Amino acid sequence: MSDSDLPFLGAARRHPDRTALIFDEREYLYCDLLALSERVARFLLRGRTDLEGARVVLLVPPGVAYVAAQWGIWRAGGVVVPLALAPPVPELVSLIVDADPELVLLHPGTEEKAKRAAQACGVRWAHVEDALRRPGRASGRASGRAPDPASNGSRLHISAPTPGRGFGISRPGRGSGVSRPGRGSGIPRPAAPAAPPLPAIDESRPA
Repeated sequence: MSDSDLPFLGAARRHPDRTALIFDEREYLYCDLLALSERVARFLLRGRTDLEGARVVLLVPPGVAYVAAQWGIWRAGGVVVPLALAPPVPELVSLIVDADPELVLLHPGTEEKAKRAAQACGVRWAHVEDALRRPGRASGRASGRAPDPASNGSRLHISAPTPGRGFGISRPGRGSGVSRPGRGSGIPRPAAPAAPPLPAIDESRPA
C-alpha cells in the first residue's frame, strides 16, 4: 500500500497532534484519522497492494466513520462513491448498478436498506465498523454477497451523501467526473444521525 502521493495525508502526518474532527463531543486528532483510515485500507486490500481504481460505495452517515472510510478507500487506491442515505431501496439498486462497485460499505444505521440493495445487485457488502476494527479482533459479523450478480451498467452515477458537504469523488484515471483528493479535500463538519462509539484507538500514534 503506497499513499505517499496523497497531499492531504502529508499534511496530516506533519501535524499529527492537531484536532482534525470533533464528533459527538469527542475530539479526533489527525493521528487518529491516520490510524483508523489505515485499518480501513488494509481491510479493503486483504493482501493486495492497490485497489487500482476499484469503486467502493459508501453508505455511511456523516461523522468520523465516514471520514476514516473515505480516507481509507483513497489510501488503498480505490474510488469513493458516496451515495445519499435517503433514497428507497429500488433507487439505491439503480445507483449501485450504475456505479459498478467492488464493495458496498454500510453502517448499522443504513444496514437494512443497504444490504437489500447490494444483494439485489449481486455486490459484496461489509460493515464499516468491521473495517475500522483493530486487526485480529473478531466482530462476529460476516460480509456478504448475493449469488447471482446483476448486469452492471458502465455509467458512473455519483450523488452526494446526506448532508452532502465537503465530500468529493476520488482518484484519477477512471473517466470524467472523477478527481484525485488534493489540498482542497477538507474534513466536513459532522452532523446527525449519531453513530455508535467506534473501537478505541489503542495503538501508538504516528510520529
